[in-house]
Order: sequence, then C-alpha cells, then structure tokens
Amino acid sequence: MTKEIDDLSKAIALGTMASDLLQKSHVKEHTRTSASGAVSQVSAYDDKRQKAADASKTAETNQAKHNWNDPRDTRVVAADHAEAAFAHIDALKHAATNEDINHHLHAASRHLQSNHSMHDFADDQSQPKVPLKNQSSRPADPTGARATRVSNYAKEISQAANGATDAEETSEGLNKKSSLHMLAMEQHHRAEESHMKVANQHFTSDPKKREDAMQLAQWHRDQSEKHGKEVRRLSGISISARSTAISASEKAYRTGKPEDHKAAADLHRAAVKLNYDSEGASEGEKQAQEHDKKAAQAKPEHTLHGGDEKTATSITHKGEKYHATGKEGHRFKDGVKVREFSTRVDTSDPKDRVEKDARVWLGHDGKVEED
Repeated sequence: MTKEIDDLSKAIALGTMASDLLQKSHVKEHTRTSASGAVSQVSAYDDKRQKAADASKTAETNQAKHNWNDPRDTRVVAADHAEAAFAHIDALKHAATNEDINHHLHAASRHLQSNHSMHDFADDQSQPKVPLKNQSSRPADPTGARATRVSNYAKEISQAANGATDAEETSEGLNKKSSLHMLAMEQHHRAEESHMKVANQHFTSDPKKREDAMQLAQWHRDQSEKHGKEVRRLSGISISARSTAISASEKAYRTGKPEDHKAAADLHRAAVKLNYDSEGASEGEKQAQEHDKKAAQAKPEHTLHGGDEKTATSITHKGEKYHATGKEGHRFKDGVKVREFSTRVDTSDPKDRVEKDARVWLGHDGKVEED
C-alpha cells in the first residue's frame, strides 16, 4: 500500500511548474489596490493567471497533506485538481504569448490527469473490483456517476475549443486553438474509457445499461478523433509553411540567384510567424538571415548595356557579351515578350565576327534564357 501511494504521489507531482514563471500580459483593463495602498494596473489575463496559479497551489498543497487511506479525502483533492485544470484552461484562452499558452496547456493537462488518477485510486480502495473477461480487474463504477462526470469535463473543454476564434495567421492563434483541441481530445479519450468500464461491468447483468454505455463510449471516441483531426489541421498550417520555406532554400542554394535567396528569406520569416515552437522559430529566423546575406553577396548573372530590358543594345551574360539582333518573340511557358541577343556582330568587317554564334533571350521581365 505504502509503495502504491508513493508511486502515485510521484506520478501526480511530476511536471509541476512554479507559478511565478508565468509571463505577465501588458493589456491594461483595471487597477488593483494593495493593502499598503499601492495602485497597480491589472489585465484580465493577469487575474486569470493568478487564479490558475492559486488553484494549482491549493490542489498541490491539499494533495501533499491528505489521507491516502480515506477515499473520500482523495476524491476531494481530485476535485481540487479539476478546478485547477479549468482555471488554467480559462487563463489559456486569454494568454497572449506562446510561453504562457504552453504553460497553461501543460498545467491543465497535468491537473486533468491527476484528477483521473486520484479517482482511480479512490475507486480502487473503496469499491470491490469486478473481474472482466480476458482483462485484469478494474475499479467498479456501477452507477456510471464517474463516467458522467468525466463526460461533462470533456464536453466543457470541447465547447471552449470549438468556440475559439483566434486568428490562424499567427503562431499564438494556432497554438491556442491547437492546445484547446488537444485537451479536449485527451479528455474525450478518458470519457470513452470510463464509459467502457461501465459497459464491461454490466456485460451480463444489465444489457440495456451495457448498450447505453457503449454508445456513449463510441460518441466520445468520435469526438476525440474529431478534435485530433483539428489538432493535425492546425499543426499542418505551420508545417506546410516550413516545408515551402525549405523548398525555397533548396532552390536558392541551387541557383545562387539573389532573387531566389530573397524569396527564401521572406518565406522563412512567414513560416516563423506561424511557428509556435520557440526553437523552430529561432532556427527559421536564422535561415532567413543567412539568405539575406547570400542575396547581398550574389552577383547578377547579366548586365544590360544601352537601355533596359526593352531597349538595351547589348547584354553581358555569364561573362559573355551578346548583341541585340532585332528579333522578338514570346516565351513559350508563360507568354512573356522576349528579345534575341547574339554573340555574332553583323558587320561587313570579318574581324568583327566570331566563329561561335551563341544566343540568349532577354524577357521584358528581366529573365535571361540561353538558346
């Protein structure tokens, strides 16, 4: 018994984060006056962050001193963890930075798991175990009261996730939505398991209760999968932006063109705005800066002489000089108008002629293609 209690205490305590690490919001909404009379600005997030921190402290303090041998006491502390979880979810909805969002996500997930684990422990101590076919014994929940409670938690978190209206054009918006859907996915999975326990307990004794519980379990499974798909969709937005940036990098290093390096830098910075992983965002900015340097260092492949793309009389391309021939046409792949340039100088003096007659086509868009 003692070892079981110690192991559970360690498991619940694992991952506990100090509340004073939370970063404060700078959105001003109202003032707070301390006991000494000092007035300070307070935001809505500051209030919710403090409430979440206080709820975490209450749950952890009561857990440390409660009587593990009293199932009723264990359930009281489990309720404290549930209260702390929803306080962190409320704070998460108002958080403005990825650091704060991630903190509340991990804290809420930890408290929800602690609530679940402590109820498991209390049920195990207070009720007889029901042997299940081809399975080890599990704590009984004959009335389905616990399954109903877990279901209600899942529904409440689902409502928060589905009601999130944060913009998906920022990493914070993506992170917040993804975090809420992830919590909903986890809790619906717990609800599915809880209802399956009820179904198994009534496997032969009450077919009607068994069927009802199985239907509820299936509903929660479907909801969990739905939220999981939304998590993947939101993650995919950031992943797709990073993949596009990586492809642009490959092209830039392959061609060496300054315009390609500039395009790659812009795409990396666009991806950084959608990346809610701090290390990934830092690496993306590093890649963008590297492309900026390459774009500044790269030398143009051609130089125009005597005019612009439409009027130049000659062009130097890759160290070779080409002269306008007067011929014009259109680029096959995109229809852009092009002009022909040749290394042959069309004069009567043989010495002005070259044996090699190479040609390039200069588009009005500035792109040069070799013949």
